[in-house]
Amino acid sequence: ISDTKAASLTQRLCVEKAVEMLKEAQQKGRVNMMQLGRGLVEWRREHLFMGGYLGDLGFLQRSGRTSWIKAWAGRLLGLKPMATYSTETGLVDITGMTRAGKKGMKDVWRVVTESVKEGERLKEVIFGYTGEKAKKVAEEMSKAGEVVCETSWIGNVSGAHMGPETMYVTWVTE
Repeated sequence: ISDTKAASLTQRLCVEKAVEMLKEAQQKGRVNMMQLGRGLVEWRREHLFMGGYLGDLGFLQRSGRTSWIKAWAGRLLGLKPMATYSTETGLVDITGMTRAGKKGMKDVWRVVTESVKEGERLKEVIFGYTGEKAKKVAEEMSKAGEVVCETSWIGNVSGAHMGPETMYVTWVTE
């Protein structure tokens, strides 16, 4: 068993990779679960990323993560906090501010493409959302690149803490 320290959108990808690694180990004849777990953690740190923007600063204010004045000003200006998830530390870091919709997704897409190291490419991109806009954005992003983009709902717990129109992207490099 490996503790992924991952949010729900990354769990599926970790399980799929673990199954793939297990099948490869079985083909070689001997399975070492400790080695498989270490390999999964290493893969996650090198190739699995997550980022996006939160739906409403008011949700951060209600949970005590920001002041009411910052939440009020952010709502007034239509700003959304951009965040990235560190698989290394298991923490979410606020990395800037953006606007919702196409502008916000262009900012997020920039973060995605900048994370791809030289010699690597994007393998899979999943847009998680609590609103309906992500389907349209994923279709646009699929047209822009060679990688297929999927959509998936953000879970009720995460959505309740981050607000409507929250959009996150989980991506894998290879």
